[in-house]
Amino acid sequence: MILSPTLLKVKRYSDARGSLLPFEAGSPLPFALVRFFVIKDVPASATRAAHPAQCNQLILALNGTCRALVGPVEERRKFHLKTDDVGLLIPKGFWLKLDLFTPGTVLVVACDDIYRGGTKRLEDPASEPPHPTG
Repeated sequence: MILSPTLLKVKRYSDARGSLLPFEAGSPLPFALVRFFVIKDVPASATRAAHPAQCNQLILALNGTCRALVGPVEERRKFHLKTDDVGLLIPKGFWLKLDLFTPGTVLVVACDDIYRGGTKRLEDPASEPPHPTG
């Protein structure tokens, strides 16, 4: 069970042929992988997410960088995603906003649940939930 946002080191196997980063339930994922999606081609001035996470997630920057703002306003934490072997674990219910994308940034997001739709962006900080809902 993920209790709070945290950085997670991902194993890397590298040799002359390149690098491999494996993802399996239990290693490094603390949950069973149900789906994954990719975020890319985000303009530098744009934001992604800006809503509570609907499931447990691991966000990894495969290329480029961005900033993740996590949690309610009064307890907001900032993380800079900038390397492909350190991901950010986001517990279900925690508010998440991704911004400050550099050109060419590619994020992969691993999730423990299917997409259920109906995610509402909460741009106004006053409308953010005061505490995690999950």
